[in-house]
Amino acid sequence: MEIGYKPIAPRVRLALPLRPCYNPLAPTMKPIAYTKHARVQMQLRAVSESEVVETIRRPERTALGKRGAVKLFRAFPFNAEHASVYYRFKSVEVRYVMKPDVVLVLTVISRFFN
Repeated sequence: MEIGYKPIAPRVRLALPLRPCYNPLAPTMKPIAYTKHARVQMQLRAVSESEVVETIRRPERTALGKRGAVKLFRAFPFNAEHASVYYRFKSVEVRYVMKPDVVLVLTVISRFFN
């Protein structure tokens, strides 16, 4: 027996499946509200409101964020230029928290790729 040895259990991060999945965390009947920060980021990052709604309703990947937030991911065909570079796809990440009466979108992030 070694003195001072204490086995440490590995930290396991809760994650939902990486395949296309149903999002049980966002009920389809609750209205979606946006923070001012989320609205500004949607304009800066070329993300439409319909893409945010589609990401919330049918995410391709989900993960848990900090302080109870949920992160949802979905890729969309883009086939256009962004920042003078042509991209075929755009990935949208939506971070939200559940409130009693609404789904509150905290921020929206977009990534462009080919």
